[in-house]
Amino acid sequence: MPGDARTEGDLARDPNMRGLRDLSLDNAEPENGNFPGRVAACRYTTWRRRVVLASVLMTWGCASGDKSGSKGDSVGSAGSGGSAPSGGSAGSGSGGTSTSAGSKTGGSASGGTTTASGGVTSDGGKASGGIASAGGGSGVGGETGGDGGAPPTLPTLAEGWNRFDPGGETICSFGTPYAFFARPGKANKLIVDFIGGGACWDEVTCNMPDDFFYAEVESVPFRFAIPPDNVPHGIYDHTRAENPFADWYHVVVPYCTGDLHWGDSVVTYAKGTANEVTINHKGAVNVRAVLKWVYDSFSAPEQILVTGCSAGSYGSALWSADVMNHYPNAEVFQLGDSGAGIMTEGFFADWWNAQVAFPAYIPELDPSKVDIRTMMMADLYAGIANHFPKQKMSQYSAIRDHEQVYYFIWVGGTDAQEFSRLLQASWAEIEQRAPNFASFLVPGEQHGILSDDNFYTVRSNGVALVDWLRNMVQKLSFESVACQGAECEQPTPDQPE
Repeated sequence: MPGDARTEGDLARDPNMRGLRDLSLDNAEPENGNFPGRVAACRYTTWRRRVVLASVLMTWGCASGDKSGSKGDSVGSAGSGGSAPSGGSAGSGSGGTSTSAGSKTGGSASGGTTTASGGVTSDGGKASGGIASAGGGSGVGGETGGDGGAPPTLPTLAEGWNRFDPGGETICSFGTPYAFFARPGKANKLIVDFIGGGACWDEVTCNMPDDFFYAEVESVPFRFAIPPDNVPHGIYDHTRAENPFADWYHVVVPYCTGDLHWGDSVVTYAKGTANEVTINHKGAVNVRAVLKWVYDSFSAPEQILVTGCSAGSYGSALWSADVMNHYPNAEVFQLGDSGAGIMTEGFFADWWNAQVAFPAYIPELDPSKVDIRTMMMADLYAGIANHFPKQKMSQYSAIRDHEQVYYFIWVGGTDAQEFSRLLQASWAEIEQRAPNFASFLVPGEQHGILSDDNFYTVRSNGVALVDWLRNMVQKLSFESVACQGAECEQPTPDQPE
């Protein structure tokens, strides 16, 4: 039910996985008689790799958790509904939804106006589930509404993680409801965090949820924030003094559509056969709903980090343009974790009608003017970075990231050395085309850093990642860092097992 409090066990529920020794969908068999107890979608284990040899293009995700389903802290409930925009008229961007223009008296919503997408009804500036109404008054991708000179508005959230069920057209792969999460901060600063978790694009991959992609919010790796051991890790540990984002509000954008957060289509694969499956590739629709709440709730954040691991890295890159466009006066930093897009030509093949998510107001990325199927990730980063030259974009990766290397090889690449060479060439190209881009390259093979404890200790060429990020947001320095010589041949520092 919308607004119900959910425990970590409820939120992190994983359906039983099917460990397949081959690609036959009806030949399920566990490894060594048991299904693995630990699923690591950012660090897939060897048994799982044997399953997908012939058909995988990509299986990006960033999660780790124990399948025992042990319970953690309760997730705070949020009211059902959204908030009224403050001041200014609603804007509508490319493919975006616009909010209803609401008037405010003395900073409080009068009469309790409701947003167009079925969010929390506001009443005197406070929502019925402890969620405050907020300003901005603009639709996704549209022009920012005025705030009338009022102080910045922030949402009122219960302690811990609050769940929101936006309803409307949001949906997961097989029709289950979509939801997103937010936790309060102490500063007028915000993390917009795109979760990873696989992808599907044909009858084989789309018939194997959990092996290839997360198909519902309840099985999305929300255990980043509330893991089974009840101790948050990496950037999700907001109690840790070393965390440069400890005091920031944190919005988690779950992922359950198999389309890198980019899609807006409903596709039936293998129609008329025994393997027929229909998938709601509606990642773009879901993201717009989350961003609508963000834009309504935060009228003028000072700083914003748009980030994501693996599949979420691609979501963070593309949707950072929308955030930058909406908040022209905020300092926006984008960080893609372990999703560099080092693939063969056709990486942007439009499996999911992804062109609807591209920022058409950027000429180099306007699908009506350019063929996005010919693009590479360098084109996406350079296009956005150049359009917003005052903002910063960045990527992090291990030099031989085992997941990126594995799938690079299966789409025609040769080995880890070629992957490493192309990765560094891609980053050099982006930086040459857009000086407001920088990268952080570490030794080893680890896939994903945001949700691991070595987020605080990993170093490259004498520089700690956490210090590099702190310097970025404090505007002290912003230069690329890369491991050197023999250092690059070492394991990733403090890599978790």
